Amino acid sequence: MNTVIIDYDKLSKVLADRGKTKKWLSIELGRSGTYIVQMKQNPEQPEQIEKLICMVLGMDAGSLVVQKKAEATGEVAILTNLYREIQKVAQLVEGLQGDIEKIRNKSNANTIQLERIRDCVKRFEKSDCENAMDFLKRILADGKIKGEEVLLRADAAEIKRADLMKAKNDIGVEIVTTGYGKNQKTWWFIPN
Repeated sequence: MNTVIIDYDKLSKVLADRGKTKKWLSIELGRSGTYIVQMKQNPEQPEQIEKLICMVLGMDAGSLVVQKKAEATGEVAILTNLYREIQKVAQLVEGLQGDIEKIRNKSNANTIQLERIRDCVKRFEKSDCENAMDFLKRILADGKIKGEEVLLRADAAEIKRADLMKAKNDIGVEIVTTGYGKNQKTWWFIPN
């Protein structure tokens, strides 16, 4: 396949003179909207593409050619094609670097927002001692309860004994003992 070097500046001038855009021409050629713009970095194109561009613009074939390149053969062709592919990959990687940086910045921003949300939620979470206080107020709201019952319910609610005892002291729970020996019972209550 023969390739040619297209005069990008001449092509741009022709498009401007005719009131057409590079995007328009790219789409007319059945390519992506940036095809002609990318031609500035890679003006070496197949000869058929140059002919098609000239046909779409109503020009003679070869009007946009700066220099015609003969088709390479053998090892030279392989190396030339390999070089072109490496250039394309390098351009893709270069374009992705900006995207990767944007993604990294966005993920950092999201991490910071999550940390702020966690801090706000922690302010609204109750401590273990506050949970124990709420527990005692709730179960002692109806009056006296046996000490054994309070401890069993606290264990079922997974409230630690240390938190329970601190909450008992903080809210002023009183304990009274009735009976003697085997009949002795302790009662927990909140005085009025």
